[in-house]
Amino acid sequence: MAHDYQKLQGDVPLEDPTATFRERRARLSWTKTTSLAVLSLTLVITLCVYPVYHIFHLYQSPPAWTDCGSSPSEARSRGCSFDAMSFTWSLSDCFDGELTDQFLSHAQWRWYSEEGTEIDRESVLSGEYEYLFVSGEYHVVHCTFMWRKMHRALLRGRRIDSYLANYNHTEHCAHRLQKQDAAQKDVNTVIVSKYPSCGVH
Repeated sequence: MAHDYQKLQGDVPLEDPTATFRERRARLSWTKTTSLAVLSLTLVITLCVYPVYHIFHLYQSPPAWTDCGSSPSEARSRGCSFDAMSFTWSLSDCFDGELTDQFLSHAQWRWYSEEGTEIDRESVLSGEYEYLFVSGEYHVVHCTFMWRKMHRALLRGRRIDSYLANYNHTEHCAHRLQKQDAAQKDVNTVIVSKYPSCGVH
């Protein structure tokens, strides 16, 4: 006897197992592809946006001044500090006060006028002198500290001034160090006040 079965409400049709496997595999492949595409796009955007952000961050608020002018009073009015290590007036972005203090503590430095009069430390640190005379030792130690200043600025992402960035100064210091002699204590070096621009990276 033949029975005709009728579909009941709520009956779920039997699925082809191979079709279901193919669909799941296709969905999984699509999910992997989409995830990789999103991850790649995020990476590309990050690699493009970060340098722009970094540059914008560095330059979004440029200082009102890039140098300290050409006189002690003008330098002070621009918020600059006198650095006895380099004998320069520096904007805060280029001033390494910690290193300057280390330089000043390195020895009992002496400064002399053109006439040979010794100038006291406090007067020197006021930055009022256009130039003074110092020992050869001062000159050599200045060179080593300037190289430290450059290296510290590089490691900290800080600016350096145009005096320190000038390759001629590096050559001059290298030459001076190569010509060391026994007369390091002789007063044989003139130091001149400078007002370099600040902003070299």
